[in-house]
Amino acid sequence: MTRSPRKWNLPLTYRPKIARMASGEIRQTIRPGLKYRVGDQVSFHGWEGLPYRSRWTGRTRYYELIHVSDITVYPTDLQIPWGTGLFNEMYDLPDDGMVFQILRW
Repeated sequence: MTRSPRKWNLPLTYRPKIARMASGEIRQTIRPGLKYRVGDQVSFHGWEGLPYRSRWTGRTRYYELIHVSDITVYPTDLQIPWGTGLFNEMYDLPDDGMVFQILRW
């Protein structure tokens, strides 16, 4: 049985990325877990103050996901241009890895 596409409102807390996403320059993100599927719709919002403790600021329109890739990220194998610090601050990566999804719209 197939499920109906879902709508998701996702927080965007990495400030350098917000304007580039709004302009359409960036059309992908990475999120923990295995809950998104092709056809789902995602919208992004910021925060006025502390994340999850303040009101939302703005919100993008909904974008339909056209590609979803499941990956496992290990703390010792991070090969990202901005270094491992940001990723390890946001997520406490266990030695046996953590599952994420790359979402493209």
